Amino acid sequence: MFSVRSENDAMYRKGVEVEKNIYDINGFQIRFFTKSDLRNICLLNGFEPYKITEEYEEPASLYCVFARKQKDLNK
Repeated sequence: MFSVRSENDAMYRKGVEVEKNIYDINGFQIRFFTKSDLRNICLLNGFEPYKITEEYEEPASLYCVFARKQKDLNK
């Protein structure tokens, strides 16, 4: 399980964009993710995302990702 900032966060697209979906806000570089980003990251790293929830933890909107190791189909 891990959590990241959601693209629904109030600070998304605020500040100066330094890379795709990464913004410098008052000297802090913050990366924001979409659900699609998270699924792809999990799958590319051998994990199956089985639940992605959105939570609000003041002041941030977060995605909480629950993933499990993919089964090796070659065994």
